[in-house]
Amino acid sequence: MKSVFLFEIRYRLSRPATWIYALIFFIIGMVIMNTDAVRIGGGYGKVNSNAPYNIHQIISILGAFGLFITMAFFAVPVFRDSEHKMDTFLYAYPLKKTDYLAGRFLGTYFMCALVFFSLPLGMLLGELLAKMLTKDPESWGAFQMSAYLWPFLVCLVPTIFFMGSLFFTLVNLTRKMMYAYILAISFIVLYSISLNLLGDLDNKFIAALLDTFGLTAADRVTEYWSIADKNQNLVPLTGAFLWNRVLWSSVGAVILVFGFLKFQMSPVADAPKGQGKKAKVAADVKEALKVPSLSWMPDFSPVRTFFSLWILESRQTLRNGIFIAMLFAIGLYLSVAAWYADRSFETGIYPVTGQMLETVTTSLFGILSIALIIFLAGEIVWRERQAKMEGIYDAFPTPNTVIFWSKFASLLLVPVFLLMLVPLVGVLVQTIKGYHNYEFGLYFKTIFFYELPRLWLIAALAFCIQHIVNNKYTGNIAILVYYISFLGLSYLKIEHPLFRFGSGMRYVYSDMNGFGEGVFGYRLYLLHWVFVGCFLLAIAYLFMVRGVESDFRARYRMAAQRLKSSFQSKLILALPFTAMMITGFYITRLTVDVDHYSNSKTDEAISVDYEKKFSYLERSLHPALSAVNVGADMFPENSNLTLSGKFTYYNPHKKPFDTLWYNMNPDGIVRKFDISNPVKLVFEDAKKGIRAYKLETPLAPGDSFMLDFKMDLAFTGLDNESPVRGNGTFFNNRQWPSVGYNDGYRIEDEDKRKEYGLKEIPTMPSQSDSGEIDKSLFDDKNHSIRFEATLSTSPDQIAIAPGYLTKEWTQNGRRYFHYKMDRPITNFYSVLSARYEVYKENWKGIEISIYHHSWHTFNIKKMAEAVRHSLDYYTENFGPYQHRQVRILEFPRYSSFAQSFDNTIPYSEGIGFIANLDEEDAIDYVYFVTAHEMAHQWWGHQINPANARGAQFLSETMAEYSALMVMRKRYGDELMGRFLRKELSGYLNGRSSEKKKENPLMDIEMQSYAYYNKGSMAMYNVMDLIGEKKMNEFLKEFVSRYRFTSRPYPTTNNFYSALQAYLTPEQKELADDQLKRITLYKNKMVSATGKKLANGKFEVRMKVETGKMYVDSLGGKEQNVPATGLFGLALTMEERPKKKGDVIRMEKLAIRTGQEIVWVTDKKPVYASFDPLNTLTDILPEDNTKKIDWE
Repeated sequence: MKSVFLFEIRYRLSRPATWIYALIFFIIGMVIMNTDAVRIGGGYGKVNSNAPYNIHQIISILGAFGLFITMAFFAVPVFRDSEHKMDTFLYAYPLKKTDYLAGRFLGTYFMCALVFFSLPLGMLLGELLAKMLTKDPESWGAFQMSAYLWPFLVCLVPTIFFMGSLFFTLVNLTRKMMYAYILAISFIVLYSISLNLLGDLDNKFIAALLDTFGLTAADRVTEYWSIADKNQNLVPLTGAFLWNRVLWSSVGAVILVFGFLKFQMSPVADAPKGQGKKAKVAADVKEALKVPSLSWMPDFSPVRTFFSLWILESRQTLRNGIFIAMLFAIGLYLSVAAWYADRSFETGIYPVTGQMLETVTTSLFGILSIALIIFLAGEIVWRERQAKMEGIYDAFPTPNTVIFWSKFASLLLVPVFLLMLVPLVGVLVQTIKGYHNYEFGLYFKTIFFYELPRLWLIAALAFCIQHIVNNKYTGNIAILVYYISFLGLSYLKIEHPLFRFGSGMRYVYSDMNGFGEGVFGYRLYLLHWVFVGCFLLAIAYLFMVRGVESDFRARYRMAAQRLKSSFQSKLILALPFTAMMITGFYITRLTVDVDHYSNSKTDEAISVDYEKKFSYLERSLHPALSAVNVGADMFPENSNLTLSGKFTYYNPHKKPFDTLWYNMNPDGIVRKFDISNPVKLVFEDAKKGIRAYKLETPLAPGDSFMLDFKMDLAFTGLDNESPVRGNGTFFNNRQWPSVGYNDGYRIEDEDKRKEYGLKEIPTMPSQSDSGEIDKSLFDDKNHSIRFEATLSTSPDQIAIAPGYLTKEWTQNGRRYFHYKMDRPITNFYSVLSARYEVYKENWKGIEISIYHHSWHTFNIKKMAEAVRHSLDYYTENFGPYQHRQVRILEFPRYSSFAQSFDNTIPYSEGIGFIANLDEEDAIDYVYFVTAHEMAHQWWGHQINPANARGAQFLSETMAEYSALMVMRKRYGDELMGRFLRKELSGYLNGRSSEKKKENPLMDIEMQSYAYYNKGSMAMYNVMDLIGEKKMNEFLKEFVSRYRFTSRPYPTTNNFYSALQAYLTPEQKELADDQLKRITLYKNKMVSATGKKLANGKFEVRMKVETGKMYVDSLGGKEQNVPATGLFGLALTMEERPKKKGDVIRMEKLAIRTGQEIVWVTDKKPVYASFDPLNTLTDILPEDNTKKIDWE
């Protein structure tokens, strides 16, 4: 065995591929530690670049991508003996089977692991280099050798063993390399499918065990780690991660033993079948060149021969085992992707055709499809040469064009077959889910006109490179290197699509707006790249090998001769070159001259210049709006927009000022900008849309002036960033001029700010800053305004703005609407226009209107129900609703959110209008989102928080909590656990990637994971603490006291002070845990046992542990404190109750750690849960539930 082992090592060391693989891993490791152009793993926010957690993630993820390298090592050790006809001699030698196989395997295993070790080695040296060059030493922690060795040992070594055993055994027993390729492909597909199937909360442990690479298992044991944990600790080999490594190492060992037992030390009679293949290829070629009868074709031999060869090539391509296996595997993967498309809160969507197309085509353009096309391109180009039949094949008097184009035409069938999976999978999923509006025309228009050319480009590129490189394997590597080079383009900020093969604008299909306004740009780029593909094919044709001379110099001379001697060759080359140059110049003119294209580096430079020059404007005095009368003329047919407005300003400050700074859209043409007071234009930067006017007389405190404004926005380039859509326009007040500093230019990334020498973005102001609490969170320059709007649009559309419709008319073939609000509102308004159908209901005199796309009627009654229930709960418990109507308006799914303006709620078609709430176990997130946005009419509009820390608590946290209470009233307290578990998971995941620091809720800044996820849980807990009735009494009093107040605006200090009157001293301490501290819990259901009593009832004994700790802003410092208060317990039929009957008993008790609780029930429960509603921020919620062990 030793001699075989050493021979295998020497052989591997002598192979260039070994060094190439090692070099690739080494370079990737070096680069990944020295650039932000590509980020892998968890190195975000305050997590150090060399944090053990981050290094573990990078090594394990990149190691998983080495699947094909593992295959290349382990599939060939025994197979090459058969391939080189050495098996007869070896098997005749007195060599034990175990020694032979073990030597081959262990030698290969050692060398493969050594190659993979070059990855952590490159990362290690990359860290040392980065520390010498870095401008940001704070992003690096102390060097730890173990951080690199540990993931190599626990992730890569076991994975290489399992995968190596699998490939080694399979090829040894079949003696066919094709099965190794099929296995690798199938493995990738099945792995991707398993992530989809097992990705939800209930299946985490199973998913962790079944992940052969251990990625999910490692995530499982580190899921809720704090930033301090990630920066300091190695991923522990415990729990699911330990079981995962043991499981797959054991499976690998079993497979290897099976392979050793079944292997026979004798040549396989029918392997290899090279001679048979040669004979078959020769016969096929001879038959094809006989020019069989094609009676439907004219008597034109080259054309007839082309079709004969095309049929021959296509038959061999489509019968290829790898093609068939990959087509099936890709189809299976696409089916799973389509089935689980766009799920939110464990709830799917109706499989509308547009969504199916987006999901399936996006999934199709993955590594498998690209790899298949690249592989088959090599097979087609090299088919005759692999069979050693090129001499015979090239001797036939068949024109080069016939051979070349027949081969490429056969390759084109591969994209066609791949894309035919799209309607097949889409219609299948739609049918199974009971959706029958198939839209076949949309399917075929998309795949043949928009997607087929993209796959065709990959085929053209692969075909061209195979002809130029003239080595199948080198050609495949060259294509891989080409795609990897895209990363280098990003690093060099080469971002224009013309420099990225096949790139360009993308389209998003919307039921409301079809392919959208950007489809022209997409088509133009696509046309350009088709011409580039034709040019590549012309080059490939010139370098086509025909004859015995195949070195590059000979082929270069042949190409020059073909081009010089043949007018046809000149034409084939000139036509696509001319076309691609014309389209390229046209695209350049539109993007550079019209759209004013700039890359991210240039945009950053503009932002840096603006901030350095004008940041002082944040501290300057500016006028505030008191009244707005805006106009918007929308032209959906060409995306043009005319904005106008009469704005009344006043001086809200105690001092006069004499300069007015305005910001406008730099792409607009200003037609009117008349200021009522005498002014002089003293500064203008048209590129940034900035103007400064000097007032002849300084504006005294309380004095006012008017601005009469008009601007045309015409969008004639490719980007078409117009807010006006063909159907589904939606934009807000940011389109009109604003005053003061424009924070839209601010660079948010702290690393970039350090790179450019910018100051750190200041935290939100303190609530003790009297100047800031006189400003609103939503507009720090303006206060309440009087609002009206005049809108015009196409005659078949309805235009809507906040306020009440006072007049509607038609003029000059256009439709006009005038809206006026009957009370002051925040300077935050929107405009929408679309071809709407309108659904109406009425709640106590308040009109509820839902404006929706004609056939998006799935959930409009559910939305109306949520509005009614919200009005019921909020008006009873918070105070009166300030408007006479509620309008929900659908807009295209280019964005996925809902937003609450005064009496107007724009709502994306992508998150609510096509949600499938009929699914079993669906969480009704449409109801919840609607209730949340309705709550903003109180928390955000009536209670308008100050621009200080804690502001988002009074807006988003309270809206989230309010929606939970509406959900609770609708579905019952018992079922809130599923929803709150999502909130808990979102909070724990969010805090583990914090970019700055986490503050307690009363001082929260802009961390959405805290004010959305944690905030709703905290308020739910406080409500549970004092009771819903008392909580609502407090909230009603608070809203009444601070309703529509300003200067100063309400803060969380006001909120917290008012809450004190409703708390006992003990409750105050527990409420502070939720609101004033960062508190984490360690709760656990230690055991749950049960027995049936003689009286027929059931006794359950539960032993629990509980712990509480206070942590700092990064989770590094912990202070353990006694866990006091009431804790929830439940006995249920399901682990996560989904209906009221699933909960047998639920109560809150005073519990001490280690205590045993005994309950007796009439019905036999299955599960026992501690904190069943997930209202506490438990760092490991999975151990709170146990299946009851019955005697």
